[in-house]
Amino acid sequence: MEHVDPPQSELDALEEMPFVRQLHTFGIGANRLQFAKRDYCRAFTQRSRWTRQSLLFDGEVSRFEKTLIEEWEPRFNHMCDGLSVNADWDRERDPTLSIERLDKPTRAIRMTAEAMERRPRAIPQAVATLPMMFAGHFEKLRGKGTVNRSEAYDLTQSGGLSGQSYYEGAFELEDEEALLLEVKAPEDCTYWSVILGDDLHRTLDWANNHSSLNNFQGKTDSDGTLRFVIAGKDPGVANWLDTAGHPQGVVQGRWLGGTSNPVPTVRKVPVEEIHAIARRSG
Repeated sequence: MEHVDPPQSELDALEEMPFVRQLHTFGIGANRLQFAKRDYCRAFTQRSRWTRQSLLFDGEVSRFEKTLIEEWEPRFNHMCDGLSVNADWDRERDPTLSIERLDKPTRAIRMTAEAMERRPRAIPQAVATLPMMFAGHFEKLRGKGTVNRSEAYDLTQSGGLSGQSYYEGAFELEDEEALLLEVKAPEDCTYWSVILGDDLHRTLDWANNHSSLNNFQGKTDSDGTLRFVIAGKDPGVANWLDTAGHPQGVVQGRWLGGTSNPVPTVRKVPVEEIHAIARRSG
Protein backbone atom coordinates (compact mmCIF):
# COMPACT_ATOMS: atom_id res chain seq x y z
CA MET A 1 0.00 0.00 0.00
CA GLU A 2 2.85 2.39 0.81
CA HIS A 3 4.07 2.21 -2.79
CA VAL A 4 0.77 2.56 -4.62
CA ASP A 5 0.97 5.18 -7.38
CA PRO A 6 -2.21 7.30 -7.39
CA PRO A 7 -3.84 7.93 -10.79
CA GLN A 8 -3.07 11.27 -12.42
CA SER A 9 -6.69 12.38 -12.02
CA GLU A 10 -6.35 12.00 -8.25
CA LEU A 11 -3.14 14.04 -8.25
CA ASP A 12 -4.73 16.75 -10.42
CA ALA A 13 -7.61 17.03 -7.95
CA LEU A 14 -5.15 18.25 -5.28
CA GLU A 15 -4.30 21.48 -7.13
CA GLU A 16 -6.37 23.68 -4.79
CA MET A 17 -5.05 22.11 -1.60
CA PRO A 18 -3.20 24.70 0.56
CA PHE A 19 0.08 22.75 0.51
CA VAL A 20 0.04 22.56 -3.32
CA ARG A 21 -0.68 26.28 -3.64
CA GLN A 22 2.20 26.98 -1.27
CA LEU A 23 4.56 24.87 -3.37
CA HIS A 24 3.44 26.72 -6.51
CA THR A 25 4.15 30.02 -4.74
CA PHE A 26 7.74 28.94 -4.06
CA GLY A 27 8.18 27.89 -7.69
CA ILE A 28 8.94 24.25 -6.93
CA GLY A 29 9.69 22.11 -9.96
CA ALA A 30 6.98 20.00 -11.58
CA ASN A 31 8.76 16.78 -10.69
CA ARG A 32 9.03 17.54 -7.00
CA LEU A 33 5.45 18.79 -6.99
CA GLN A 34 4.27 15.41 -8.31
CA PHE A 35 6.27 13.64 -5.60
CA ALA A 36 4.66 15.83 -2.92
CA LYS A 37 1.16 15.06 -4.22
CA ARG A 38 1.98 11.35 -4.46
CA ASP A 39 3.28 11.22 -0.88
CA TYR A 40 0.19 13.06 0.38
CA CYS A 41 -2.09 10.55 -1.35
CA ARG A 42 -0.11 7.61 -0.01
CA ALA A 43 -0.20 8.91 3.55
CA PHE A 44 -3.93 9.64 3.34
CA THR A 45 -4.66 6.19 1.87
CA GLN A 46 -2.52 4.43 4.46
CA ARG A 47 -4.16 6.25 7.35
CA SER A 48 -7.63 5.54 5.98
CA ARG A 49 -6.80 1.84 5.64
CA TRP A 50 -5.49 1.64 9.19
CA THR A 51 -8.71 3.27 10.44
CA ARG A 52 -11.01 0.96 8.44
CA GLN A 53 -9.16 -2.16 9.60
CA SER A 54 -9.09 -1.01 13.23
CA LEU A 55 -5.31 -1.13 13.32
CA LEU A 56 -5.12 2.04 15.40
CA PHE A 57 -5.89 2.42 19.07
CA ASP A 58 -8.13 5.27 20.17
CA GLY A 59 -6.22 8.54 20.07
CA GLU A 60 -3.10 6.96 18.56
CA VAL A 61 -3.03 9.23 15.51
CA SER A 62 -3.56 12.39 17.56
CA ARG A 63 -0.80 11.30 19.96
CA PHE A 64 1.54 10.72 17.03
CA GLU A 65 0.72 14.14 15.58
CA LYS A 66 1.32 15.76 18.98
CA THR A 67 4.68 13.99 19.27
CA LEU A 68 5.61 15.07 15.75
CA ILE A 69 4.81 18.70 16.53
CA GLU A 70 6.75 18.57 19.80
CA GLU A 71 9.76 17.07 17.99
CA TRP A 72 9.77 19.82 15.37
CA GLU A 73 8.93 22.83 17.57
CA PRO A 74 12.44 23.13 19.10
CA ARG A 75 13.97 23.05 15.63
CA PHE A 76 11.52 25.63 14.36
CA ASN A 77 12.19 27.90 17.35
CA HIS A 78 15.92 27.53 16.74
CA MET A 79 15.32 28.89 13.23
CA CYS A 80 13.18 31.72 14.64
CA ASP A 81 16.01 32.67 17.00
CA GLY A 82 18.09 33.27 13.90
CA LEU A 83 15.51 35.81 12.69
CA SER A 84 16.39 38.20 15.51
CA VAL A 85 19.97 38.17 14.27
CA ASN A 86 18.91 38.43 10.63
CA ALA A 87 17.08 41.66 11.42
CA ASP A 88 20.51 43.18 12.05
CA TRP A 89 21.81 43.21 8.48
CA ASP A 90 25.41 43.76 9.61
CA ARG A 91 25.43 40.50 11.61
CA GLU A 92 22.83 38.44 9.77
CA ARG A 93 23.24 34.69 9.33
CA ASP A 94 21.08 32.21 7.46
CA PRO A 95 19.16 29.74 9.64
CA THR A 96 19.54 26.17 8.40
CA LEU A 97 17.33 23.11 8.66
CA SER A 98 18.16 19.62 7.47
CA ILE A 99 16.59 16.18 7.60
CA GLU A 100 18.82 13.16 8.05
CA ARG A 101 17.67 9.67 7.17
CA LEU A 102 18.66 7.22 9.91
CA ASP A 103 17.43 3.84 8.65
CA LYS A 104 19.79 3.56 5.69
CA PRO A 105 22.33 5.67 3.76
CA THR A 106 20.95 8.09 1.23
CA ARG A 107 21.74 7.71 -2.44
CA ALA A 108 22.10 10.35 -5.10
CA ILE A 109 20.41 8.70 -8.06
CA ARG A 110 21.06 10.06 -11.52
CA MET A 111 18.15 12.09 -12.86
CA THR A 112 16.35 10.52 -15.79
CA ALA A 113 16.24 12.20 -19.19
CA GLU A 114 12.47 12.59 -18.82
CA ALA A 115 12.88 14.40 -15.50
CA MET A 116 15.57 16.70 -16.92
CA GLU A 117 13.27 17.53 -19.83
CA ARG A 118 10.32 18.35 -17.57
CA ARG A 119 12.24 20.97 -15.60
CA PRO A 120 13.00 23.44 -18.41
CA ARG A 121 9.52 22.85 -19.83
CA ALA A 122 8.11 24.20 -16.55
CA ILE A 123 10.01 27.48 -16.87
CA PRO A 124 7.59 29.21 -19.30
CA GLN A 125 4.67 28.55 -16.95
CA ALA A 126 6.60 29.98 -14.00
CA VAL A 127 7.65 33.03 -16.01
CA ALA A 128 4.08 33.62 -17.13
CA THR A 129 2.50 33.03 -13.72
CA LEU A 130 4.73 34.29 -10.91
CA PRO A 131 5.35 37.88 -12.09
CA MET A 132 1.61 38.43 -12.52
CA MET A 133 0.51 37.03 -9.15
CA PHE A 134 0.16 40.48 -7.54
CA ALA A 135 0.39 42.78 -10.55
CA GLY A 136 -3.21 43.93 -10.09
CA HIS A 137 -3.11 44.10 -6.31
CA PHE A 138 -2.76 47.88 -6.11
CA GLU A 139 -5.86 48.37 -8.23
CA LYS A 140 -7.68 45.82 -6.09
CA LEU A 141 -6.84 47.80 -2.96
CA ARG A 142 -7.92 51.02 -4.66
CA GLY A 143 -11.18 49.40 -5.74
CA LYS A 144 -11.92 48.45 -2.12
CA GLY A 145 -11.15 51.97 -0.95
CA THR A 146 -8.04 50.88 0.96
CA VAL A 147 -6.08 53.95 -0.10
CA ASN A 148 -4.13 55.83 2.58
CA ARG A 149 -5.47 53.40 5.14
CA SER A 150 -4.63 49.84 6.19
CA GLU A 151 -6.41 46.56 6.84
CA ALA A 152 -5.58 43.00 7.92
CA TYR A 153 -4.40 40.75 5.09
CA ASP A 154 -4.96 36.99 5.46
CA LEU A 155 -2.31 34.86 3.73
CA THR A 156 -2.80 31.66 5.72
CA GLN A 157 -4.23 29.87 2.66
CA SER A 158 -1.60 31.18 0.25
CA GLY A 159 1.70 30.23 1.81
CA GLY A 160 1.80 32.51 4.86
CA LEU A 161 3.69 31.16 7.86
CA SER A 162 1.77 29.82 10.83
CA GLY A 163 1.91 32.41 13.61
CA GLN A 164 2.49 35.26 11.16
CA SER A 165 -0.07 37.94 10.36
CA TYR A 166 -0.07 40.73 7.80
CA TYR A 167 -1.55 44.16 7.18
CA GLU A 168 -1.50 46.19 3.99
CA GLY A 169 -2.78 49.24 2.22
CA ALA A 170 -2.21 51.48 -0.79
CA PHE A 171 -0.65 54.93 -0.64
CA GLU A 172 -1.16 57.95 -2.89
CA LEU A 173 0.84 61.05 -2.02
CA GLU A 174 1.74 64.44 -3.43
CA ASP A 175 5.30 65.78 -3.10
CA GLU A 176 4.67 67.66 0.17
CA GLU A 177 2.46 65.01 1.77
CA ALA A 178 3.28 62.14 4.10
CA LEU A 179 1.44 59.20 5.57
CA LEU A 180 1.75 58.57 9.29
CA LEU A 181 1.16 54.97 10.37
CA GLU A 182 0.68 54.49 14.12
CA VAL A 183 0.35 51.15 15.91
CA LYS A 184 0.84 49.87 19.46
CA ALA A 185 3.69 47.41 19.28
CA PRO A 186 2.95 43.87 20.56
CA GLU A 187 4.37 43.23 24.04
CA ASP A 188 6.43 40.44 22.54
CA CYS A 189 7.18 39.72 18.88
CA THR A 190 9.81 37.46 17.32
CA TYR A 191 10.08 39.60 14.22
CA TRP A 192 8.23 42.41 12.48
CA SER A 193 8.79 44.30 9.26
CA VAL A 194 7.14 46.90 7.07
CA ILE A 195 8.03 47.48 3.43
CA LEU A 196 6.92 49.56 0.46
CA GLY A 197 6.19 48.38 -3.07
CA ASP A 198 5.23 50.11 -6.30
CA ASP A 199 1.83 50.00 -8.01
CA LEU A 200 2.75 46.64 -9.59
CA HIS A 201 3.52 45.24 -6.11
CA ARG A 202 7.26 45.11 -6.81
CA THR A 203 9.41 45.79 -3.77
CA LEU A 204 11.05 49.20 -3.95
CA ASP A 205 14.83 49.34 -4.21
CA TRP A 206 15.49 48.94 -0.47
CA ALA A 207 19.24 48.47 -1.08
CA ASN A 208 19.55 52.08 -2.26
CA ASN A 209 16.51 53.67 -0.59
CA HIS A 210 15.22 53.62 2.97
CA SER A 211 12.06 51.75 1.96
CA SER A 212 11.82 48.99 4.59
CA LEU A 213 12.19 48.58 8.35
CA ASN A 214 12.28 45.69 10.81
CA ASN A 215 12.28 45.19 14.57
CA PHE A 216 16.03 45.82 14.82
CA GLN A 217 16.04 48.95 12.68
CA GLY A 218 12.79 50.56 13.83
CA LYS A 219 12.33 52.82 16.88
CA THR A 220 9.44 52.49 19.31
CA ASP A 221 8.34 55.73 20.99
CA SER A 222 8.23 56.10 24.77
CA ASP A 223 4.47 55.47 24.81
CA GLY A 224 4.96 52.02 23.22
CA THR A 225 3.77 53.16 19.78
CA LEU A 226 5.50 52.47 16.49
CA ARG A 227 5.18 55.43 14.14
CA PHE A 228 6.18 55.05 10.49
CA VAL A 229 6.39 57.99 8.10
CA ILE A 230 5.88 57.31 4.38
CA ALA A 231 7.11 60.23 2.29
CA GLY A 232 9.08 61.08 -0.83
CA LYS A 233 11.58 63.22 1.11
CA ASP A 234 13.41 62.69 4.38
CA PRO A 235 11.35 64.33 7.15
CA GLY A 236 14.27 64.08 9.58
CA VAL A 237 12.57 61.74 12.05
CA ALA A 238 12.90 58.05 12.91
CA ASN A 239 11.14 55.29 10.95
CA TRP A 240 11.04 57.09 7.61
CA LEU A 241 9.98 54.92 4.64
CA ASP A 242 11.14 56.43 1.35
CA THR A 243 8.72 56.19 -1.59
CA ALA A 244 11.78 56.52 -3.88
CA GLY A 245 9.96 58.78 -6.32
CA HIS A 246 6.77 56.71 -6.52
CA PRO A 247 3.63 58.82 -5.93
CA GLN A 248 1.59 55.67 -5.39
CA GLY A 249 2.22 52.09 -4.30
CA VAL A 250 1.57 49.58 -1.53
CA VAL A 251 2.69 49.21 2.06
CA GLN A 252 2.75 45.80 3.71
CA GLY A 253 3.68 44.83 7.25
CA ARG A 254 3.96 41.59 9.16
CA TRP A 255 4.10 40.36 12.75
CA LEU A 256 5.72 36.99 13.45
CA GLY A 257 5.07 35.33 16.80
CA GLY A 258 3.43 38.45 18.23
CA THR A 259 1.30 38.48 21.37
CA SER A 260 -1.07 40.62 19.30
CA ASN A 261 -1.56 41.39 15.61
CA PRO A 262 -2.54 45.05 15.46
CA VAL A 263 -3.40 46.99 12.31
CA PRO A 264 -1.98 50.56 12.13
CA THR A 265 -4.11 53.64 11.90
CA VAL A 266 -3.19 55.87 8.96
CA ARG A 267 -3.50 59.60 8.41
CA LYS A 268 -2.20 61.93 5.71
CA VAL A 269 -0.38 65.03 6.93
CA PRO A 270 1.87 67.71 5.42
CA VAL A 271 5.54 66.73 5.58
CA GLU A 272 6.34 69.97 7.41
CA GLU A 273 4.15 68.90 10.36
CA ILE A 274 5.96 65.61 10.97
CA HIS A 275 8.57 67.18 13.28
CA ALA A 276 5.91 68.68 15.54
CA ILE A 277 4.06 65.35 15.72
CA ALA A 278 7.33 63.57 16.59
CA ARG A 279 8.07 66.01 19.42
CA ARG A 280 4.62 65.53 20.94
CA SER A 281 4.93 61.74 20.70
CA GLY A 282 8.32 61.54 22.37
